Amino acid sequence: MFKINNKFYFRHIIGLIVICSTIGVIHEIFARNQALIDFPPTGQLIDIGERYMHLDCRGSGSPIVVFESGFDTSGSLSWSMVHDKIAKTTRACTYDRAGMMWSDPRVTTKDSLAKAIAEDLNKTLSIAGEEPPYILVGHSFGGPYITTFTKYFSTSVAGLVFVDTSHPDQIEIFKEYQEPLFSRFSYVVMDFFEPLWSFVGLTRIFAQSNDDRLVNQSIKDEQTIDAYSPSSGLALTQESQSYSQSLNEAGSYRDFGNKPLFVIGAISDYQHMSDDELSAAGLTRQQLPILIKKDLFTHKDQASWSTNSELTVIYNADHYVQFERPEIVVNAVISVIQKVRLNRN
Repeated sequence: MFKINNKFYFRHIIGLIVICSTIGVIHEIFARNQALIDFPPTGQLIDIGERYMHLDCRGSGSPIVVFESGFDTSGSLSWSMVHDKIAKTTRACTYDRAGMMWSDPRVTTKDSLAKAIAEDLNKTLSIAGEEPPYILVGHSFGGPYITTFTKYFSTSVAGLVFVDTSHPDQIEIFKEYQEPLFSRFSYVVMDFFEPLWSFVGLTRIFAQSNDDRLVNQSIKDEQTIDAYSPSSGLALTQESQSYSQSLNEAGSYRDFGNKPLFVIGAISDYQHMSDDELSAAGLTRQQLPILIKKDLFTHKDQASWSTNSELTVIYNADHYVQFERPEIVVNAVISVIQKVRLNRN
């Protein structure tokens, strides 16, 4: 009688996994080297001591506008639609946080991650000779990051622009609006396995198999972001693990005095979402009026952090305002530039 040898098949399955993983690791090593050839840094690599940070500064003038990306892997390329337009008015700098895109990863930090990010940026700008005052522009989770920078380097900051940014109290404010359990569980699983997937090349495969290009984003930018997705994904995972801590760090500083502040709030087109789309986001149609009200509250509250602020709310808008409606971001930044220059005269 034929009998299946379970140990035989188990050994072969393990062997196949080892072979595939080895091939994946070798391919990933070559792919990372090829990425540097195919998609070289757009700016300069600044030596901040034992590692390099990528900084891309264009134009001339003061104050210097410094852009901070949100909670994604796009890094400096998050601002490709507005960078050159602002550089026609003043000096404009984008950069990549540690581990993102062309910046080397941070080994460890004794401080909170948000504070470490602020210190990295301050050191990078200083060593590169980009002298304050700065106008900080943050998108999404870049809001808490530029708030933390202002907390520790207030005298260097002349003004701020929030582009649909995260509110420090958003976990509590939106606690009843949670994505389905499966979605939240999948995020935890992805974060847990990200180091392994990055090592064997699966992160690269996942990134290149999905068309995540934003409205008005170039194909080249998407390809560049995908090319660096394994290292950027690891950095994003580290930031994800410090999500609540970073919000708390930023939340301890909500008084910008009279520094010019421009808040851009985007309200999603909830009303035109299908029931299935709403369900996938953990929402019901009955919840929408209160959700929109809370969205508005977060933006209005942020605008109250300065006695010299402006607020623009865009309805039926995408979260990535700088791609969908770049002129709104450009006008907001120029408004703050003009106020800062007027205050100096």
